[in-house]
Amino acid sequence: MALDWLSRLLSRFSIQLGGSNPSSVWSYGRGSVSENIFQNQQIQKFTPSYTYEINTKNILDHLDLVSNFSYANEAVNRLNTQRQANLDFIDSEVETLRNIVIPTPQFTSYERVGKRPSAGEVAGRPFSYGSGGGVRRRYWINPTNYAQNQREQIEFAEYKENALSQINASINNFIEKRDLITSKAPFSL
Repeated sequence: MALDWLSRLLSRFSIQLGGSNPSSVWSYGRGSVSENIFQNQQIQKFTPSYTYEINTKNILDHLDLVSNFSYANEAVNRLNTQRQANLDFIDSEVETLRNIVIPTPQFTSYERVGKRPSAGEVAGRPFSYGSGGGVRRRYWINPTNYAQNQREQIEFAEYKENALSQINASINNFIEKRDLITSKAPFSL
């Protein structure tokens, strides 16, 4: 063992100094027994008989797969099952998107009912008819709250418009995918 290790070390040293490499594939048996076996296996791969054996094996394996109709039937069934699962998924997504409702939030209140205005309030609607006996109530508007209310309504209107357009775009995208899937016939042999 030690001699084998020492001879390999010296042979590598001689290779680095410009000597020949005794363990190359083309050394024809000048290496150890395990090296010779490995080299013979590598050289055999270049022979015509080995290439013929590999090609024949690959062709026979391919013909076995082609002639195995149970394998083909199973593949077709899996494809059709996946096709139906895709259609069901698209239908559920479209239904979910169509059922989305965007609730209107409660905006900042800017009107107050009372007899006298508070500081900074201005008269709004002059009066409103009450439910009983013709009672009149005065409404006062807080201009700061009114401006905040208008800003919130504008922001919500923009948000709702963008959200609805994105929902419609998603629905159209899903419907196009569904039409593409249904335009092709189911797989068969």
